[in-house]
Amino acid sequence: MGVFFIKELYLGGSPPEPNVFQQAPTYGLSGWVGQNYDILPGLQEILLPVVKYVLIYLAVLFIILLMIYLFSIYRHQRQNLYLARKRNQWQSMLQGLLRGELSSSDFALPHRDRKYFRDILVTEFPEQDIAGRNRIRDLYHKLGFIHEDTQQLKSRLWWNRTQAIDRLAELVLREAEEHVLPLLKDKRVEVRLSAVKMLASTGSINLFEKLPEIFASNTRWAYRYLVNQLFLAEIPVDTLKPFASSEDRDLRKGAAILLGKEGNNEAIPLLQELVNDSVKDVRREAVCSLGRIKSVKAIPALVNKLNDDNPQVRAEAAKVLGELQDPGTLSLLEKLVDDPEYSVRFQAFFALDRFGQPGESIIRKYQVKYPEIAREFLAKHNNGKHSK
Repeated sequence: MGVFFIKELYLGGSPPEPNVFQQAPTYGLSGWVGQNYDILPGLQEILLPVVKYVLIYLAVLFIILLMIYLFSIYRHQRQNLYLARKRNQWQSMLQGLLRGELSSSDFALPHRDRKYFRDILVTEFPEQDIAGRNRIRDLYHKLGFIHEDTQQLKSRLWWNRTQAIDRLAELVLREAEEHVLPLLKDKRVEVRLSAVKMLASTGSINLFEKLPEIFASNTRWAYRYLVNQLFLAEIPVDTLKPFASSEDRDLRKGAAILLGKEGNNEAIPLLQELVNDSVKDVRREAVCSLGRIKSVKAIPALVNKLNDDNPQVRAEAAKVLGELQDPGTLSLLEKLVDDPEYSVRFQAFFALDRFGQPGESIIRKYQVKYPEIAREFLAKHNNGKHSK
């Protein structure tokens, strides 16, 4: 009876209790798995063609760039071969001009040869004497290169303007000054600095008038370059006086450097003021400039700097006094041998060494106290005696 009831209940009656794991709610999981996963095949259908076309595009681009690269190599090699064949011809023509065997009217250049021959003229110019340089300048005019350079100064590309200025500077073409002067205000610092170089090489008076403006319009990093280029020019002392008295330490330092030309005795009074400047860099540069002038009139100012608070200034003063070799400074230099700074002691020994036998005698007195420095200079004297 119990078994029948159970069988009846199972077959015809109510079904057994459902399995909780089979009937557990999926919270939409089955729908997400069964329906939203259909997105991937759709994305694949879209992305695969896109990836394929991108790869094809990159492959084509790579092939094009490779062809351009190979063509540029081929073109460069052909150009080098052409230049190698023509260079000897151009050099022989130029030598004929410099010897006076040819005139500028004998030069007829194809258009493709012009810039290469122009570069040869610029390269050869510094190697020539005055007569040769004048002939090269004359040829540069006759072939129209100076006109091309002045036109290139108007180029939108700043490097073209710079290259043209540099060629004009190399040939010291003073007639091009009026075309270069406006470029002192160029928006590119490279162009402005090249213009300063060109005008300094020609000794342009207009450049001297614009010096305050030039320093004001350039950043401090360009200061060293400006001073180096201006040093090539013969700047009058009166032009530099406002710089020497300026509140700007860089302008005072620039004046101290630019005043130091050999034989520029007119600058000594101004430098005697600058050696007492509050800034040690200005004092040091003023001492260096007094040495470059190479005048005994500078000795009193240099002697005062042997007691300067800064060791760099003392060392430079000792070095300059050694170059001037005035016998009256021997005893003063001997005092610097005991300076607490090694650099000052070394320069004192170096200066004494320049005096020959009198300086050697002083050095020998200190070979026990400062053996390493003294040995270096005494060995040179000993070797010189042995060689004799």
